[in-house]
Amino acid sequence: MLELHNLKSQRAKKNRLGRGESSGCGKTSGKGSNGQKARSNDMPKGFEGGQTPFKWRLPKIKGFRPHDPKYQVVTLEEIERNFKSGEKVDIKTLLAKKLILDVKMPVKIIGNSLKLKLEFSDCLFSKGAERAINEKSKIKSQSPAYSDYSESAKGQKSKVL
Repeated sequence: MLELHNLKSQRAKKNRLGRGESSGCGKTSGKGSNGQKARSNDMPKGFEGGQTPFKWRLPKIKGFRPHDPKYQVVTLEEIERNFKSGEKVDIKTLLAKKLILDVKMPVKIIGNSLKLKLEFSDCLFSKGAERAINEKSKIKSQSPAYSDYSESAKGQKSKVL
């Protein structure tokens, strides 16, 4: 029958090390004969006994990863070849015409001349492209994520997606 005063402890009894030979764990305290692993200060993590550690043997990666975003660049000449006058130019239409590869990466339009009248949205523009577009076409809006990038172009801190 289960009674409170007859319950056995669920914890294993802690083995007290180095308390004489007759305790069963005296002298070397279960660490075997002398050696590096028998000492009180164990070896550092990743130590391989004097062999060059694995992390040192791996090739080093050169350079650094910049915090500025990578843009998908589309020229005004490519846009003129693929769009007709009056069409809307945005990320979806650029992807449909295979001028860009990824919807998640920001799109930047560069160039100096534009002959068609187009409607642009959700893109960034170089200064020359913006001048050329403002002469003929109109820029509808930039999405909030892209407006952060345009601020970074003005010399402020850039934001990463």
